[in-house]
Amino acid sequence: MQLRVAPSVYKPIQNEARVAALVPDGLRVLDVGCGSGVMGLAVAGQSRRVLAIDVNPAAVRCTRENAKRLGHANIEVRVADVRAMVGGASFGAILCSPPFGETDVPGAQQNWASAAGVLEALFAGAPRWLAPDGRLIVHHLASARARLERLGAARGLALRAVVPNHRKSARLHALAWLYLQMGLRTAFYVFERG
Repeated sequence: MQLRVAPSVYKPIQNEARVAALVPDGLRVLDVGCGSGVMGLAVAGQSRRVLAIDVNPAAVRCTRENAKRLGHANIEVRVADVRAMVGGASFGAILCSPPFGETDVPGAQQNWASAAGVLEALFAGAPRWLAPDGRLIVHHLASARARLERLGAARGLALRAVVPNHRKSARLHALAWLYLQMGLRTAFYVFERG
């Protein structure tokens, strides 16, 4: 899957598209912090519907353009803050690849360049948005397991699987080198109601 990524949008370099193997077919999917759209677009072909949200208007434009270029008509993309979402929607899968950094960023997007703000809001809302048999899939650092497990347990979500995400193409290895992320290890954390 070749994506076009705007300069102000995070470049996927960890093979985030591997999430497709973890999402059953035919679900309604929520992609939180969609960025370039990599995870939502990776599952769009097997999903009933995908709602992709991001607080960054450039990311929303980027995801929209990638969806159109790739021919996915079942993906809706909008500017939205996960902290402002309310219950009512029911998704079979919620996907999120939050920022790996922990440094707060001042201004209108404070905490959205930090995993701390994203993860807290994500785990707080997920129980309201997940279908009864739904799953929350978080792509994050391999070293984040204990923290994610605590966040999930506090909201009644049990960690069911940890899938390492270490295989990369030569192109992704080159991008990782370019962005000084060689050797960075990530995993997909799969949560379900506990």
